[in-house]
Amino acid sequence: MKKVLFFDCAYGISGDMTLGALLDLGVEFEYLKSELQKVRFGGYELQCLPVNRYGVPAKKVNVLLDLDDPENGKEKNPDDVLRLIDESGLSDQVKQKAREMIEILAQAQAQAHRIPWEAVHFHERGAVDSLVDVIGAAICIDRLNADAVYFTPLSDGIGFIHCRYGHIPVPVPATRIITRQFHLPVQTKPIESELVTPTGAAITAVMAKEFRCEMPQKAGLVKTGAGAGDYDYGEGGYLKCSLYTMDCLEEPEVD
Repeated sequence: MKKVLFFDCAYGISGDMTLGALLDLGVEFEYLKSELQKVRFGGYELQCLPVNRYGVPAKKVNVLLDLDDPENGKEKNPDDVLRLIDESGLSDQVKQKAREMIEILAQAQAQAHRIPWEAVHFHERGAVDSLVDVIGAAICIDRLNADAVYFTPLSDGIGFIHCRYGHIPVPVPATRIITRQFHLPVQTKPIESELVTPTGAAITAVMAKEFRCEMPQKAGLVKTGAGAGDYDYGEGGYLKCSLYTMDCLEEPEVD
């Protein structure tokens, strides 16, 4: 039997939602923390809490930053982050996936802000969050040992958000660059917020084998998990991940 990991992105995808969903699906929290400790960065505590999103039980992952740690006051450029990954004790497969995600994020930020690669910086909380989300996603997906990873089309919101660069439209520039560059299908929901973050788009770009709206009926559902985001939109607010078994993998759908 083949194992398929299926991401239902009806309400978007972000790094913390991904981690929450994969932990809820069955990846051991202690395993994730122990693997993250193989990377030489600290100054944070990882928290995983049970929450409820409109009747859907989910896990919410929080990265609690230690503001007294001097490392958290330092900016990290992409090469600094990649060096941390390369020098870690993680498996080669996890390193490769994490590297790919960081490279996609950094290149998108460089293009969005019209700056060279070496001028891109992951700032304070953003550096820790990005490392935890990206490396954690690679660790958790590797732990599940699926034969294929499928995603639904992504769903993003509308309107504007306020960030360190000012008042910017949704989808934010880095997310738009990633979805276009990697031909990720995106639909729009009438929710005034950012539903797909650059980290979520990078995870999708690296991990998605194929996009489909649903799994075939003959696939056997093993378990479903949900990961909650930070915001209450009045609906949704979670990412669902399911594990299925199939006799064999089907050929990709053709439009």
